Amino acid sequence: MSEAASPTKQPIIFLRGDHIYLRPLEMSDADTCQRWMNDPDIWSPLGAYLPMSSERERAFITASRAKGECTQFAIALHQSNRTVGLAGLINIRWRDRVAGFDVIIGEPDCRRKGYATEAANLILNYAFTTLNLNRVELEVLASNIPAIAAYDKIGFTPEGVRRECHFINGQYVDSIIYGILSREYHHR
Repeated sequence: MSEAASPTKQPIIFLRGDHIYLRPLEMSDADTCQRWMNDPDIWSPLGAYLPMSSERERAFITASRAKGECTQFAIALHQSNRTVGLAGLINIRWRDRVAGFDVIIGEPDCRRKGYATEAANLILNYAFTTLNLNRVELEVLASNIPAIAAYDKIGFTPEGVRRECHFINGQYVDSIIYGILSREYHHR
C-alpha cells in the first residue's frame, strides 16, 4: 500500500498585496531577523549601534506578540514565499488611536523594488480601516534619503525636526518626524 502524499503547506497570509504578503512574525524568523539587524546597511540608517544577539531578537519577537502595543509582520514574496523584510505598527496608543510605523527590507537583492512601499500601504490600510487608528507616525534620520523619498511618496507629512539627536559615524544627525492621518491616507 502506498503512502498518501502530504498536502503542500500553504503560507499564512494576513494581508495580501500585488507582489508581497504580510504574515505574522514567528519565532522561526528570529535567525533571519538577527542577520538583517546586524547588517550595517540596516542598522546604520536606523541609528542602531549595538549588535543584535539571538536572545535580544527572540525577546523582541516575544514582546511584539505578547503586547497589544505592537503588531509586527514578516514581508514575503508571493512567487517564492521568501521572507524579505519586516513591517509593523509599534507603540500603539489605543486611547489616542495613534501608532508608530516601521518597515525594513532585509534582503539586499530585494531593496529598491517597491516592496517597502507596498508593505507600507498594506499596513496603513490595516491601521486606518481595520484598527480604526487616526494617526500613524515615524521618525527617520535626515541622512536616510531613500526612506525619506519613500515616506513622501506614500503620503506621510514631515512635521518637525529633532536637531542633532543621534550620534552616527562620529557626527550628530537630525531626525525628521513624519505623520499621516486617516483622512489624509483615504483622500490621497
